[in-house]
Amino acid sequence: MTDINWSDEMGSRSRKAWLLLIKGNEITAFTGNSIPNVVVVAGHDYKKNGKWSHTKYRLSLADGVRAIAGKDGWELGTFAEGLQAATKSGPLDRWTTMAQALGVSEEGLKKFLRGWRPKAAETLDDVEVKLAEITPKVTVVKTYFGFGIADSMFPEGSCDIVRESLSPELVKFVIDEGGVIPCLNPSHKLTIDAMRTRFGINIPIPEKAPVVKLERGDRLLVMGVSGLPRLEGRHEYTAEEIEAAQFRFGSYTIME
Repeated sequence: MTDINWSDEMGSRSRKAWLLLIKGNEITAFTGNSIPNVVVVAGHDYKKNGKWSHTKYRLSLADGVRAIAGKDGWELGTFAEGLQAATKSGPLDRWTTMAQALGVSEEGLKKFLRGWRPKAAETLDDVEVKLAEITPKVTVVKTYFGFGIADSMFPEGSCDIVRESLSPELVKFVIDEGGVIPCLNPSHKLTIDAMRTRFGINIPIPEKAPVVKLERGDRLLVMGVSGLPRLEGRHEYTAEEIEAAQFRFGSYTIME
C-alpha cells in the first residue's frame, strides 16, 4: 500500500487537474471517492478560495496501483499536452505514444479515453485515419506471424519497409481470415497461450520454427510482450499476470 497526497486545485488559465490510477492495463480517473481494490480516501480538507477553491486528498493506493497526476496543458489546454508534461515524454500525438507514456496497452488506453475524454480520443483517431491515407498501399503476397524479427528474414540489398502499429483486434481479424503462416518457436508456448487467453488470438504452433525469407509484397506481423514473470516451479501464468502484461503488435511490409 502506498500513501499519497493530491489536490484537485486547477491550474492557471483554469486548467483542470486530474489524477489517473493505473493497475495493469486498467486506467481509472479519480473523482473524489474511494474505489474498491484501487484507492481509499483516508481523509480530505477543503479550502474555500473563490474560483481557486479546492480539496486536498490523503489517499492510500492498493498494491500494484500507480498514480499519474497532472493538469491539462498550458498552451493548448489538452489532456495530451498535460500528460506529456506530467510524464516528461515526447509529443503524445498517437495512440501508441500515449499508451507508452502511461505504461499501458493501446486497448486499455482506448477503453479508458473514449469514456473519459471522448474528444481527445477522436483527435487521436483522426490522426490515425489521416496517416493511413498517405501510407503507401501494397498488395500483400504472404503474411507471417511471429515474436521477433531478424535481418536474415529480409531480402538482400536495399528495400523499403513500412512499419505500422496494430491493435490486437486487427491482428485477430487478419489471423481469423486465414492464410497467415506461423513462424513461432514451440519453446514459446506459454507466451503464445498468454496471448490466446488475453486476446483470443488462435494460431497453430509449428513443430519446428520455420526459416522465414520475406520477399517483396510479404508482411510480417510481430508481437512483443513485457511484464510476464519468469516461471519457477510452475508451468503457466496466472490470469492476473496475463492481464498485467503489456503486449504490442506491429507489422513490417516489404514494399514492391
